[in-house]
Amino acid sequence: MAFKNYSLFLGIYFIPNYSDTNVSASKDSFCYEIRFGDNFSNDTIDFFINDVIVLKKAVLKSNMSYGLTTSWVNIIQDEKSFFVVSSQNQIKKYIDTGGVRLKLAFNKKILYFNVDRGKGRFITISKGFDDDIVFAQNQKQPIYD
Repeated sequence: MAFKNYSLFLGIYFIPNYSDTNVSASKDSFCYEIRFGDNFSNDTIDFFINDVIVLKKAVLKSNMSYGLTTSWVNIIQDEKSFFVVSSQNQIKKYIDTGGVRLKLAFNKKILYFNVDRGKGRFITISKGFDDDIVFAQNQKQPIYD
């Protein structure tokens, strides 16, 4: 019984606290959810937003059951700035310079993706069977299976 209580304590202790960062979505803000999907197999990437690195040497391995990796990025954008929160527990604030541009360094390739707010907030980046990258942006949250 003492072991279970100790485990619960450790689980609570290591939850990151973002309360000091004022990262919250107001009614005028917009949030992008970026997920890395199918066919990654211990692939190392660097991922940038507007040329600022937000995932560094992230190792992507897609889950065979539902197709996602454990790496993710959320962007909360308001009228003057945006916040980036990632699976590497980074929170960064930037001045909005008129849009969101993604850059992926993968297998000695550099790929760029322009994000169009009108196309939706849900973004999935997957690896094709020939190591090509598939970028999808949707209005509705994708169902992963």
